[in-house]
Amino acid sequence: MRNHPGRAVAVLAVLLTALALAACNKSSNSDNKPAGHNLADVVFATHMIPHHQQGVDLALMVPGHSTNADLAKLASGIASTQQAEIKDLTGLVTQWSAQADSDTHGPTDTAMTGMVTQNAMTKLESLNGADFDKLWLQSMISHHQGAIDMAKTEISKGNNPEAIAMAKKMVSAQQGEIDQMTKMLGG
Repeated sequence: MRNHPGRAVAVLAVLLTALALAACNKSSNSDNKPAGHNLADVVFATHMIPHHQQGVDLALMVPGHSTNADLAKLASGIASTQQAEIKDLTGLVTQWSAQADSDTHGPTDTAMTGMVTQNAMTKLESLNGADFDKLWLQSMISHHQGAIDMAKTEISKGNNPEAIAMAKKMVSAQQGEIDQMTKMLGG
């Protein structure tokens, strides 16, 4: 049976959202220490985990489909950074589920933007060389732009200092990678 990264991402997103909602629905008592997070923080972390996982999945495609050394180096860096951030975000979600507070209720306009469609992922799997490189760069630029949008929402609406700091770092790093990928595309 073929591995379907999109399905794994969807399952992970559902599980993490359920964990976040369970954390939000726990009744807090006055003896609990404030968790220092709000719904925007929870949404940021639970959406960024599967978003980053897709980024890792994209990065792991490069060695099998491209001979471009610069692209391989970029993809390796993206995979390494995003795997570390997934670990940190998962830690935050776990901590918050143990320390739910009343500030985690209410609407938010954060969406998981920039996800690469399953059709594009399948197309990437069928390409090699320059054709792969071009579609991969276009896909990863859009993916990074989505992550930056999510991170900017966290910066403006989040409450948790660690999550906000992580979001600021993501904006800076991913914008730098977008600039690099744009140059690689010849733009």
